[in-house]
Amino acid sequence: MMKDITIVILAGGKSSRIGQDKGLISVNGKPMVQHLIDIAKVLKLNTIIIANNSDYESFNIPVYEDDYKEIGPLGGIHAGFKNTQTSKIFVLSCDTPFITAGLIKYIIEASNLYDITIPRHGSKTHPLIGIYTRDIVKPLLNTISHKKLKVMTLIDNLNSSIVDVTELFSSEIFENINTQKDLYAKVQLKSFGIISDRINKVDMTLSIPNKKQVNLRNYFNDKWPFLKDISYTIAIDQEIREELNKNEHPNEIAILPPFAGG
Repeated sequence: MMKDITIVILAGGKSSRIGQDKGLISVNGKPMVQHLIDIAKVLKLNTIIIANNSDYESFNIPVYEDDYKEIGPLGGIHAGFKNTQTSKIFVLSCDTPFITAGLIKYIIEASNLYDITIPRHGSKTHPLIGIYTRDIVKPLLNTISHKKLKVMTLIDNLNSSIVDVTELFSSEIFENINTQKDLYAKVQLKSFGIISDRINKVDMTLSIPNKKQVNLRNYFNDKWPFLKDISYTIAIDQEIREELNKNEHPNEIAILPPFAGG
């Protein structure tokens, strides 16, 4: 089943709200698009990028332009099907760098009976994270020809499934970056003992979501799943706590395993 899927990263937007090409913005030390490429490698899925910017060719992934420009994501989805041979594509927007392999696998497993399968977390639906089958190409072209350019309009009129993943995955993995306010503050992270051994770093610079409040335990567990099986403590500027508030700028965050001392 996995072999008949291609990851299609949509990086063709104007990024007008952020002032630069979103997929090339660095988050946690690498461009956002690289995060998605790395996840695709973990899943051993072929990957292409849909972009009108030749800078994406530096990632050594096939890059294709939209045939239908200036119409938004539907043009990118069409280009994804045109430039792949698989019966399904998994669409990922380039501004969602925290998507996990676990979420992608879950959506794939839930997609057997549908032409389109996308997730919903809480009240928010994510049409640019999901499986689309080649059966939608004709209605997709029809939608484009009638200038009905909202992705959800297409989804609502086809054999689609919106899978509720609220209880299964953290909201943090759906974070996307659309404006300068969404950019992530850099903080110094220190880990100790078995945790630093598993991460392969004692000190690192980490970007934390700039939103109202972040539960760091959930954030770290999603970033490093092995932490779910370890009893550990979080300290923000040497204060034992797990919630990081919006616009807070700590000097240091530490992850402390049992008996780590200080």
